[in-house]
Amino acid sequence: MFYFINFDTPTKSENYDKGVLFERLCKDLLDASGYNDIEMRVKANNLEYDIVANNKVTNQKLIGEAKAWDKKISSEIMAFIAKMMHFWIKEPNDWGIFISISDLTSDVKQQVDDLVDAGYHIRYIVGDSIIDALVSQKNYLSVKQIRDISQNNINLGSGDVYFLVSDRGYYYIQLLIEDGKTLPSYFVCYDMFGNSIEDEDFILRVSSKIELLKELKYYKHGEKTKYSESEVDNSYLGVMHGEGWFDYQFPANPDRFIGRTSLINAFNDSVNDVKNGITSTKVIEILSRSGVGKSSISLKLQRLYKEKGFSTAIVDSRNIRSDIDILQIFQMLVKDFNFHCNLNCEVPKEKEQINIISKLIDEFNTENGKMSLIFLDQFESVFARPSVYNTLIDIILEFNVKFKSFIFVIARKNDQPTTYDESSLIDLNRLKSISKPIVLQDFKTEEAIELISHINDEIGTSLIKPLKEQVLEISNGFPWLLKKYCAHIIKLVRSGEKQKNIVQSGMQLEDLFNEDILALDEAIREFFYRLIAYLPSTYAELSEIFTDEDLSIKLKILQNDYRLIRLTGRTYDTYNDILKEFVKTGHVNLSRRYLIRYTSNTVLNLYKIIVSKNLCNVDQIVENSRVKKTSIINILGELKKLKFIEGSNNNFSLNSYAYQYYTENNIVKYLANILMDNTLIKKILLELEKNKKLTLKQVKNILISEMPFIDATDKIWEQYSKVMCKWLSAATMVNMDKNNTISTNNLGREIGDFLSDEIFFPTTMLAQIIKVVELLADNKEGMTIQELKKSMKRSSLNGHLIDACFLGLVRPISRSEYEITQNGLEFLGKESNEKRAYIREKLLGLEYVCQYLEQIKTTNKEPLEVFTNILDEMKVDKWNEVSIKWKHKLLRNWLIYSKLVVGKTHKKQVD
Repeated sequence: MFYFINFDTPTKSENYDKGVLFERLCKDLLDASGYNDIEMRVKANNLEYDIVANNKVTNQKLIGEAKAWDKKISSEIMAFIAKMMHFWIKEPNDWGIFISISDLTSDVKQQVDDLVDAGYHIRYIVGDSIIDALVSQKNYLSVKQIRDISQNNINLGSGDVYFLVSDRGYYYIQLLIEDGKTLPSYFVCYDMFGNSIEDEDFILRVSSKIELLKELKYYKHGEKTKYSESEVDNSYLGVMHGEGWFDYQFPANPDRFIGRTSLINAFNDSVNDVKNGITSTKVIEILSRSGVGKSSISLKLQRLYKEKGFSTAIVDSRNIRSDIDILQIFQMLVKDFNFHCNLNCEVPKEKEQINIISKLIDEFNTENGKMSLIFLDQFESVFARPSVYNTLIDIILEFNVKFKSFIFVIARKNDQPTTYDESSLIDLNRLKSISKPIVLQDFKTEEAIELISHINDEIGTSLIKPLKEQVLEISNGFPWLLKKYCAHIIKLVRSGEKQKNIVQSGMQLEDLFNEDILALDEAIREFFYRLIAYLPSTYAELSEIFTDEDLSIKLKILQNDYRLIRLTGRTYDTYNDILKEFVKTGHVNLSRRYLIRYTSNTVLNLYKIIVSKNLCNVDQIVENSRVKKTSIINILGELKKLKFIEGSNNNFSLNSYAYQYYTENNIVKYLANILMDNTLIKKILLELEKNKKLTLKQVKNILISEMPFIDATDKIWEQYSKVMCKWLSAATMVNMDKNNTISTNNLGREIGDFLSDEIFFPTTMLAQIIKVVELLADNKEGMTIQELKKSMKRSSLNGHLIDACFLGLVRPISRSEYEITQNGLEFLGKESNEKRAYIREKLLGLEYVCQYLEQIKTTNKEPLEVFTNILDEMKVDKWNEVSIKWKHKLLRNWLIYSKLVVGKTHKKQVD
């Protein structure tokens, strides 16, 4: 393993510094190997080569490729050999060299070795071979000699050794293990001749830059180490679970697990297919959005397979931050294997030992019909740590090839908000290409009802039907939200609140989260708002960010007193990502799906009374209207759903956004916007777009299908359907005749306009959109969204399709199928400058883009500040700070492509 640190002249980009240091390493390596006239990044035959040099003795030319990648090398070296053909045609004696700090994959290594054996002038120096080459030519000490020095001079066991490349030279970093432990507690640093480094400033800077050293102590010669029994191999990687039925802040206890039979059966089938040799796919992905229960199902599956006598390990991936953590995963597995099989397999203390010991486990499993399962929960968290991600994927790939009885189970979100495009440091397709996905669905009706039934034991009685229906409707099969809502009800009932009053309070999603936030005192709340942007993080990472002297106290208060964050191992995080997004944006990042039970006239008439008389609670409305109190309470619930008002029935306020539309006499536009947040409305409109007309019965069937948790008679469903259609009509989104049939005829706007009614902002990089258009060009009869996702190897293409439709390059031919337009076909046939002109024209048709360009041209403000100010003027308040930066980055991607602005080095110049 290599590390790169620029001590004396660091830039703001660690990747840039790494590239400079790696080039210096390559030059030293080639110089030591007998080459001179070394040039880096040379173009020849219209191709770019990283290295060109000459042999000092034979003067033969050397052409090379160099990669400072974390992931193992596969097809890249074969592509380099293909490029070498241009040289070998003219100069068969030229040599090619491939240098990489990471090893070759096993299959590619064999292919290259075959070419070398066949006489091709190709050589590779990869991984530890770089160190070996320097050692042999420069009289440096080898890794083995460094280990010997540690073992002879230090009363500690030796662990892994790492190679540090710096602007001050090369160094070894040796990890040290106390007697009785399997994980390192100390490290020591040597120069290349075995002299230990005692410069405290140097060591401090090394340990602050390298993740795996941050929690280790530096060993000083002559210092006595203290052995602490309490510190012996306490696992901090595992997944914690809750205790009760409604502990929404932790995954469900396997003893409190409900349903998911279909997923468990699918998982068992996949394991049996591996065990019986039916499939070679030994990676199973459990996918779902946040809060559906990936951690809970992982804990349950691990329990089931432990009971079968299989060795298992389950890990919270938020704690995987270095090689030490990866080593510990396999230590956990080996210990569990020894326990179940009554064996005494050696626990690996170095990464190099993992394969040796895993081979013994694999042989035992194969002979005895067993399997070993490694569960990696919260796997999306390693996407932000490319070196960890690539190391894990390399290990998984190697295990897939070498061993028969190891299965990796990866649980991750498939609604990850970050887009990983071609410029990203991770390649998500490496994971997707080797895994079998199983999607974890929301609760079925019977599963939700079974969970709710356990509320009886908590409050001594069952829920009344209206409250039960309200809970089911708001949670809509979302397990985590269902538990949170039930926990809220239990708390209220225990405090003396009547169930009827809870129903009438009209509790909304935002209210549940506001309750959490408002419970904090002002100082802790202010800290929580600052903290949220940096989670998940360890205490060491937070200490580098926050200067609060009472940091540990504040964290403990949030963790223990308010339980808004939790400490899993050494990593702090919120109890759920939805809370994190709510604190950042003020919105609950969940699709809204709700019935409206009162007509638009009834609801808007009450709103008019509230506004005209400046009312703010139920009692005031009773005094100032003829509406019954019960009806008022119910209508206020509708006004909250539609975001006309905010707060409780006893103290509410007007939503400023809705009020502005109302005062501008433009309430119809507000209704169109707010109704489109309701996925039920979207479903109705999509069916209407396809059929052009919908009867009341058809609308009723849509509602029943989409709202399985509502227990109502056919007559009630018919009433709900009529009300929903009247709201659509009130918003001028449909025409409605006397027979209650809705249609799209004679509308001033098409349904498609409502489906993308908001101001357009780019959601995807242009290169990715063009790939979608190219796919549809090859399939001119159209493709379903599923087919497109499979071809693009992506879990979601919503943004791609929205952007492509805006550009007029593709169009929907049904709610799940798209085709290329004539504009799209013509676009693909255009020259590069014509394509840019096409995108430019579309962008300049957006008023805010013209404002943006004008302001960065005429003011001294930073582009991001200009963009943020324009959003404020447009009253676009749905994004947090991180999202705004990402949206700005996407907009600039389009503007740079169109040559409306130039690249990063001249951000303010406008074409």
